[in-house]
Amino acid sequence: MTGAPPPHALLRPRIALPFLAISLIWGSTWYVITGQIDGVPAMWSVTWRFALATVGMFALVLVTGGRWAMPRRAHLLALAVGLCQFSGNYNFVYQAELHLTSGIVAVLIGLMIVPNAVLGRALLGQAITARFLLGSAIAIGGIALLLVNEAQAAPLGGNEQASPSKTARVTRALRTIERHHDGPMSLRRLARAAGLSPYHFLRTFERLTGNTPHQYVRRARLREAAIRLVDAPARVLDIALDCGFGDISAFNRAFRAEFGVSPTRYRLSA
Repeated sequence: MTGAPPPHALLRPRIALPFLAISLIWGSTWYVITGQIDGVPAMWSVTWRFALATVGMFALVLVTGGRWAMPRRAHLLALAVGLCQFSGNYNFVYQAELHLTSGIVAVLIGLMIVPNAVLGRALLGQAITARFLLGSAIAIGGIALLLVNEAQAAPLGGNEQASPSKTARVTRALRTIERHHDGPMSLRRLARAAGLSPYHFLRTFERLTGNTPHQYVRRARLREAAIRLVDAPARVLDIALDCGFGDISAFNRAFRAEFGVSPTRYRLSA
């Protein structure tokens, strides 16, 4: 008697378990990115993310006892992967999060397996099976339907007129900013005040005001700081902290970028 046929490669624990772990990690990144968009510029989000990953990789080498040195070709490969995959790709992803629902961006990232297979065929001679082609076609068709629905639900276009209800919702968020700009002001808090999802709030807010919520909050804080610099005898540091800035250097840079002069010179010239 012959034994039962071996399970498909993807069903073997040594392959399935790492695959599930990676899928969970990558699939959950949409939540992290959603919390980061508009809080800081996208490029800084990418920088901090991979700065932490760098520390983790060094820690992994220490734990596993791996070699620190790499040959020149490995350094060049790491540089190419870093520029194309981790720098360019992630910057595009974070920028896309400003315009598309996070879940759709995560699904689109999953399509990377298709160009990977094509490049594997072209460069390494690896075969592409009929099952892979059929599955890829179904996946691309499904994602196309998602994008069509996305475009119908929240069309792009600077000339689009926002509905009165959305204008009223953004106005509520603006009032929240004006009342509480000196305290923590997250995208989720403003979206709740407007009664919109963070994604749709961000797009509607930017369409109506010409600024992202982060930019608007910063300018509200700077306007308040400018008034206090003229009317109040408090130190510049105290005014910066009272207006919601975490440190004096960040306040000085933002103030100079907005008004063209330093806070001290602004006070003296008033």
